[in-house]
Amino acid sequence: MSICNTNIGIIYADQSQYSKALTYFNKTLKTAEEMENKNGIAVSYTNIGSIYLIENEYAKTLEYFFKSLKIREEIGNKQGMAQSYVNIGEVYAQQDSVVNESGKEVNYLKPIDYFLKAIAIQEEIGDKFGSMHSLNGIGDLYLKTKIPEEALPFLLEVEAIALEIGVVRELSDAKESLSKAYEQMGQYENSLEYYKQYTTLRDSIFNEKSTKEISQMSAQYEAEKKEQEIELKENQNKLQGISIEKEKNKQYSLMGGLTLIIVLVLAVAYRVRAKQKSNKSLEGLNEQVKKFNEEIEKTNLELEKLSLVAKETDNSVMIMNKETKFEWVNEAFTRIEGFTLEEYKKRYGNSLLEASTNPEVKKVIEKCLESKQPQIYESECTTKDEKKLWMQSTLTPIIGTDKEIEKLVVIDTEITQQKEAEKELNEKVKQVTENIQFAQNIQASLLEDEKEIQKHLPESFLIY
Repeated sequence: MSICNTNIGIIYADQSQYSKALTYFNKTLKTAEEMENKNGIAVSYTNIGSIYLIENEYAKTLEYFFKSLKIREEIGNKQGMAQSYVNIGEVYAQQDSVVNESGKEVNYLKPIDYFLKAIAIQEEIGDKFGSMHSLNGIGDLYLKTKIPEEALPFLLEVEAIALEIGVVRELSDAKESLSKAYEQMGQYENSLEYYKQYTTLRDSIFNEKSTKEISQMSAQYEAEKKEQEIELKENQNKLQGISIEKEKNKQYSLMGGLTLIIVLVLAVAYRVRAKQKSNKSLEGLNEQVKKFNEEIEKTNLELEKLSLVAKETDNSVMIMNKETKFEWVNEAFTRIEGFTLEEYKKRYGNSLLEASTNPEVKKVIEKCLESKQPQIYESECTTKDEKKLWMQSTLTPIIGTDKEIEKLVVIDTEITQQKEAEKELNEKVKQVTENIQFAQNIQASLLEDEKEIQKHLPESFLIY
């Protein structure tokens, strides 16, 4: 019952119905207290505090988090103690962040102190995943306070742990934070390198997710198609059954005719009526089958599109045949580019090969068709209102049951800001390099002058 109430509370919290979530979490707390289940009481305190944190009631949040910590200390639950320290540290960090936005001075050492307590326990019990998040919390706080030199060792340790335990999303976040730290320190080359590593990991996560969604929708399409084929087969069997019954009725009528003329007359009359009724029924069924086939064909076409991409995705999506001729675009394409499919083809051509501005697009297409694997490329495009955008495109082949490519799908992600950031970083790196070179030239010139003076006046020296 306690677990049931907790799950209901979590569902209400996910739906932003926080008062109802609190009601069920308090029911769980009452049950745990009646059973003297201290671990359950501590968990209930944490759940209640989490709801107050969402509503920015920091005093109540800390009250319940400290209650949870006290119980976990009493029962010696070290993993629970570490989690409580992390929870309290995050409350202080979030509270200070709110105060900071109002212009008041804040003390970030308080949350850091709780993160360090959590790390000490997590390292003791071998909780690498937990210590990674605690270290990341400290690094982020130092970045917020513009102290990148302090943030750097913590973020580098986060990167090392993420690599060790193989968590890609956390590794991607660590790369992004390290890029920001090096940028604050003025080390633009390191910042750019980590930013590139971050975007590569981020894109791999997105592509893995997109491929999985496409596979799931394709499987759903095949299942629905199979169901429709079974239903069609059943209707055809019904028609065949009607035809067999018709033949039996005919045989019975002939046998009766050999016995009695009157029965023959009656049978003929009955047969005529039965035949008319049967023919009328067959005509109706044939018409139903015809309409049903048309509906199946129409549905299959729609399902094929839906199985390739989610219609409401924020990414621009284009479906093409295997010759890269455009067949369909989603609403996000028109919203981003400003063109309908027909307007786009009229302006840029009927295929990806004609429309793309990437000079290597032909090689990308050939590699995709040959390997039957997704390919990633970048290109600059011009929208209907003449706005320049950079897109990162994933070209994905859709394989049919005969192991041959049936369709090609392009999913575009806008990376204009990323490109501008890379350009800005490159310019900064170039400027720093030029300044260093200029200083080296001046130094070299001064050294040459000093050598010339010492050649003629060996006892002299220069003061800089």
